[in-house]
Amino acid sequence: MATNFDMSAGGMITVTSELYDRMVYAVILITNMHYYILKALAQSFELVPIGRVNVNYLSLYSGVLGFMGQYFSIGFRIAMPIFIGASVLNIILGVLAKSSPQLNMFSVGMQLKVLAGLVVLSIAVMFIPNIATYLMERMQDILSSIMGAL
Repeated sequence: MATNFDMSAGGMITVTSELYDRMVYAVILITNMHYYILKALAQSFELVPIGRVNVNYLSLYSGVLGFMGQYFSIGFRIAMPIFIGASVLNIILGVLAKSSPQLNMFSVGMQLKVLAGLVVLSIAVMFIPNIATYLMERMQDILSSIMGAL
């Protein structure tokens, strides 16, 4: 629930999303993936020379549509562990609230949610290098399909 103001996005972002951003940037620099980004930029000028662009709109439309589908799929996969952890904890708290109504599950649940969120986040951080590698591979495929349309 803690947020920061992100000047580049012009809005509020959560602390965990900023943590994920910084971790992915660190993984990109540590694994020398930034060279792939620079190489892709140089190859884009070879594929699409400046001033000589012939756009194939059908291919560009299918490339952008595929990009949007993969964008939501990847985002859903990244958020899935936290979503599952929160759902399981809410189910457990619901069963506990039904079995012993004299306990105040709201006061107990808030601390358990914070603790469970930190545990799931610390487990999910171990998979950030794999996620970053997968994102870079998908980015190369998407960029090549979109650049092929130009």
